[in-house]
Amino acid sequence: MNTDARRILVSAFRAARQIDPDVPDDIGVILNVKPHMSPESLLLTQSETAKALNCSRWTVRNCVRDGTLKPISIRGLKRFRRGDVLRLAERGSA
Repeated sequence: MNTDARRILVSAFRAARQIDPDVPDDIGVILNVKPHMSPESLLLTQSETAKALNCSRWTVRNCVRDGTLKPISIRGLKRFRRGDVLRLAERGSA
């Protein structure tokens, strides 16, 4: 499958998931699409955190720098606790 066709299918799959979260996961598995912030994911990457907060990765970096959001380190990789991200989204910046 060429990249344009895959990009169109991935976009359609994500749009369908937003309308109906019960869209079969089989389609996502075939297309290798990660469901955004699935309940199983305890830790988020910087990019996933930015998507969840609807902001840029630079804003996430600034939140880390000013102490609004605290990452954990796993062998040098920074990850963010899902609960911390959700709390920040609910209450906003300190």
